[in-house]
Amino acid sequence: MKKILCGLLLVLAAVVAVVPLWAVETEAATLASGSCGENVSWKLDDKGVLTISGSGPMYDFVEEGAPWAEFPALVKKLVIKKGVTSVGSWAFDWCTCMTSATIPSGVTTIGSYAFQDCVDLTQVTIPNSVTTVGEAAFSGCSRLEKATLSDKLTVISKSMFLQCDKLSAVTIGKKVTTIGDTAFYSCDSLATVKIGKAVTRIGDSAFEDCEALDGIWVDTDNPNYASDESGVLLSKDKTLLIQAPGGLSGSYTAPEGVKTVGANAFSGCDSLMRVTLSEGITVIEAGGLSDCYELREVTIPESMEKIGAFAFGWTNLQDVYYMGSPSGWQQIEIAEGNHALERATIHCAKHDHTYSAVTVEPTCILPGGTQYTCSCGESYMDDVIPALGHTFEGETCSVCGAPKEEPGNMDGTGGINEDDAIYLLQHVLMPEMFPIRQPADFDGSGRVNEDDAIYLLQHILMPEMFPL
Repeated sequence: MKKILCGLLLVLAAVVAVVPLWAVETEAATLASGSCGENVSWKLDDKGVLTISGSGPMYDFVEEGAPWAEFPALVKKLVIKKGVTSVGSWAFDWCTCMTSATIPSGVTTIGSYAFQDCVDLTQVTIPNSVTTVGEAAFSGCSRLEKATLSDKLTVISKSMFLQCDKLSAVTIGKKVTTIGDTAFYSCDSLATVKIGKAVTRIGDSAFEDCEALDGIWVDTDNPNYASDESGVLLSKDKTLLIQAPGGLSGSYTAPEGVKTVGANAFSGCDSLMRVTLSEGITVIEAGGLSDCYELREVTIPESMEKIGAFAFGWTNLQDVYYMGSPSGWQQIEIAEGNHALERATIHCAKHDHTYSAVTVEPTCILPGGTQYTCSCGESYMDDVIPALGHTFEGETCSVCGAPKEEPGNMDGTGGINEDDAIYLLQHVLMPEMFPIRQPADFDGSGRVNEDDAIYLLQHILMPEMFPL
């Protein structure tokens, strides 16, 4: 028996001898610890795991004011234990080496700036117990690729994911009613956004400068917002153009009915080259088409009244097609910072008319007056004197020599042709200017109207079928 026991001991000793010391699991050593809530404590170990445990809420902190802020580079992983009910404001800002964070069910609040600038954090799941996430809670998390939001969130706070460059997917829950200002500003990898029917407010620049965004698609049942076929965000009545997706490229035409291009509406649409603003738009607000570096051409309607500050700032605009005249362009109020408009060539669809006046005497069949004619060919008559009408002596007019009218010879020029039908129609519309000296009720209706002009034309074409 002793020999057997000795043999086993020798074998065990040999095994221990060949197992390296690094293969033996050692318990992590605590580097620092303390309190971070009335009933909540923290512990940071030498493996970089920061553990928050206890019951109830964490304290709210000021910027870089959390106790572990002394060792931001040592925090690699965050584990919040069940029982903790809130994540304090500024709790983990500038934990720049944190790669993962576990937030348990039971947490109801994540404070403002809680994870700001956690640049190595790649994904986060906000459990369904969370009802409130504070301002800029995940702003500056430049490597954050995926965020799963709580179904109970009703507000996506101001700047919540601002400058999360790698964020490509986020689902906006059905209960969300508010998307705060700059909530997703400069999320360069965000590909698409769907706005539910419950959303009542979308803040300023909420999706500005998202260069990969292919569209902001609004549920058709949403009573406050809409989107057009290009995924451009509009007010429900489509009078305000709010935000174009940053991925909009090539050419874009604003839909009819738009009256205002909102502040920074196209800002950051780097691949947009041509924009046509529809007739009826009166205002481009500040920064409306700024930072569109490839923008070369814009069509501005005659209805335009005001162009806000830096509306075309930082663009390479070359041609402006204005649908009005040069004097109309001069009437538009253009604010500072629009040097691109000064450099561009302005093409006006209309010109400022210069009219010359000629007095035209009336004839037997044509009215007279003052004829105004522009060099472009456009003309009109003012101070109109009606046609005099024929004065017949025998078989001819003593003034113009026209033969006495035969049935259908409405203009008194001799012969019946389509000009007589036109003259009769002019008489129906303006009887004083185009008088007639013979019966013209050709269709027997009891009155002279456009139907008689049609009948006369039919007579000219088919005299046997339509006799006078």
